[in-house]
Amino acid sequence: MHRILGTVPPTSEESSSSAELRTSPMDDDRPHSSSSGTGEGSPTLVWGEDLLNIFLQYRHRCAFVVHEARFVQKFQRHLQVGAESRDSMHPSLVNAVFLVACHFASASGDTRYEEYEGYFLRKTREELETSLTAADRLTDFVYATTLACVVLFC
Repeated sequence: MHRILGTVPPTSEESSSSAELRTSPMDDDRPHSSSSGTGEGSPTLVWGEDLLNIFLQYRHRCAFVVHEARFVQKFQRHLQVGAESRDSMHPSLVNAVFLVACHFASASGDTRYEEYEGYFLRKTREELETSLTAADRLTDFVYATTLACVVLFC
C-alpha cells in the first residue's frame, strides 16, 4: 500500500464538531503532502492511495490524458522519496490530484473527503507558488494549475 506523509484525518466524531472548513495555515488535523522525504516520526496518511484511485477514475472529466503507468510511477516515487528528487512529482501536482479526488468523490456522493477539499486547494496554491518561484518542475506546475482550475470553475 502506498502512503503519503501527513496526518491521519479526524474520526467522524472529532470532525462532527468542525463541519466548517478551517483555513488556518496550521490545521494539524488536515492531511498534507510534505515536500520533505519520509521523515522519521511523521505519521502517515493511510488513504493517499484511495485518493489516487479516485482521481484516476475521474481524470478524463478533467481532460487529463497522460500515460497512466508513468503517471502512477512518478506519483509513487514522490510518496517513497519525497519531493527532493527531481524525478518525483512536484507537491503542487500531488496536492492537485488529491483536490480533484476530493471534489469528484464529493460530487458522486462520497462525503468522506468533502471537508478536505478546501485544505488541498490551499496546499495546491502554496506549492504552485513555490514551484513557479523556483522554476521547479514547470510541467507539473501546468498540470496542477489545470487541475485546480477544473475544481474552481466546473
